[in-house]
Amino acid sequence: MYSPRRHFCISYPSPKKLSDVVKLPLLRLKSREEVAKIWAEHFRTKTLSVAASTGHDAFERLASNAQVAPHFVVPLPRGEGGASFETFFIQFQGSRTCLITSLHEYTQNPDRPSPFLVVTFFDELGEEKNLTLVQGDILRGECLSKEEAGHVLSLLLLFYSDPNLSRWVLDFNLKPREFSFELFQDEQRRGFNLLLQVPPSLENSGE
Repeated sequence: MYSPRRHFCISYPSPKKLSDVVKLPLLRLKSREEVAKIWAEHFRTKTLSVAASTGHDAFERLASNAQVAPHFVVPLPRGEGGASFETFFIQFQGSRTCLITSLHEYTQNPDRPSPFLVVTFFDELGEEKNLTLVQGDILRGECLSKEEAGHVLSLLLLFYSDPNLSRWVLDFNLKPREFSFELFQDEQRRGFNLLLQVPPSLENSGE
């Protein structure tokens, strides 16, 4: 059984501001679609970074769920055709920073698990352009490739912002005795594999 009551003992520096990453005044001159494309292109060639963008309403749902349900598990398809899975553990620190590690790492080093991926949400353009920008920093490149980090980020955005799927997140945190990981994985198996074909972007991470 997976218990969200068992907390990580890992931390990460305070979230960066968007102005620390890009020239925000110039970005404000662009359209919503242009900003999303510029953001994706900025990280496209960075080996240890992934990026995504999502609508402001989707981020508001994600942030609300993260406050009451900061932990979750997602299975990343591995192998040919996604025949097997590796489970990753998610921990939000507030609503704008998220730490992700493998469940294996978490169980092997329960007192100080090492994060594989750190996700930061930038909502400075939320109300102005209905856009939240997302950055993922890969800290363990030998354990998680750029492509795999993109898939994990897609799953994070999907399950925390989609009203129909966030029930799994809420049950995991608020009704842990009723949460069945096997049922969750079986019901969502097809969706996990489909996400392998679609990178995280404005289009697939919600409006």
